Amino acid sequence: MNRRTRIIVWGAAAALVVAGGAVTIARTSDADEPGPIVAATEFTGPPPAPPRTCGMSLLPVPDRLGGTVTAADPTGRIIVGQSYLDGGHKQILMWRDGKVRKLPIVGSLTVLTDVNSRATAVGMQDSPVGPAPMAYHGGAATMMATGGADGGEAAGVNEAGTIAGTLGQHPHSGVPARWAAPGSEPERLPLPDGYRTGHATDIDEDGTIVGDLGDRDEPYVWFPNGEHRPLPLPDVDGEAATSGSVRAVRNGWAIGEGDYSAEGGYPSYRSVRWNLRTGEVMVFDRLTRLVAVNAYGWWVGAAEGAILRTATTVTPIVGQKGKTIIIENPPPATHAATISDNGRTIAGQTPDDERAGTAVPAVWRCT
Repeated sequence: MNRRTRIIVWGAAAALVVAGGAVTIARTSDADEPGPIVAATEFTGPPPAPPRTCGMSLLPVPDRLGGTVTAADPTGRIIVGQSYLDGGHKQILMWRDGKVRKLPIVGSLTVLTDVNSRATAVGMQDSPVGPAPMAYHGGAATMMATGGADGGEAAGVNEAGTIAGTLGQHPHSGVPARWAAPGSEPERLPLPDGYRTGHATDIDEDGTIVGDLGDRDEPYVWFPNGEHRPLPLPDVDGEAATSGSVRAVRNGWAIGEGDYSAEGGYPSYRSVRWNLRTGEVMVFDRLTRLVAVNAYGWWVGAAEGAILRTATTVTPIVGQKGKTIIIENPPPATHAATISDNGRTIAGQTPDDERAGTAVPAVWRCT
């Protein structure tokens, strides 16, 4: 899918509060369910003309709170995120075509990391053992099965509703997993000889899953035919990568990062884009950060400011400047977190013009 950085439940008929975790789960009525919308398209032809400019509008947030965007569906019509409450808790939000709903899910660890075009969303929530995988599907938010593991995280969901994530508390004991559907038991993904842990971060439409091997932090891919292998990290300026991971995958384009620090030195991360179909690997400058990728391999992220990059163009993502704040607590920067498959809708956050040190969710329409 296209997210990341790539929040759920409407209405409220019943609620459950887990002691010590401060998480609220509520079942919604059928009327609250957004229903199917246009599914993601197969993108096999040439890409469209790249956008030249992106205009921003703020997304509404209940109670005038600050907030962030965490994921969007491939069309860009459904966006999920959160606003911030007292005590470190977060209120989960969902926007559909720019209209916000405050969802009755609140927690300190709760976050949604992905959503598809049918409003099935996945992430993690507070539990007595720590973060635990969560899914919103069919009008309800539920804790997902962990196969006996102590919690975990659901990280990505495709249009078929198949989910990728991690069982256990990564990185110390986590293992990559796949769920056929939100209510299914998890299937542990195979690990190569000599490895005990791993982390699945996203799933493509054909079922390809990306992540890393936890023992040595090596980027990795699991294909739907059962094959699995490491993803290469080429040398840069004579330096070999010491570790790496994959953040997201969409239509065969995977993005992540590698650590190119000298032996014994401070980490020196570089963003990486893999073409899983051709084997091409692109390593970017140290100041470039890839956050989300779409079906054409276009990405949003940061390179001396938020940008949208295509094969031939770079488009600035310009937000609000926000109020000045003391240097000990620097203000939030404009951050692009998601990109739609057609490259015309980007979501993220920008500094609040009215409240110093606060970010507010925003969407950019590109033409």
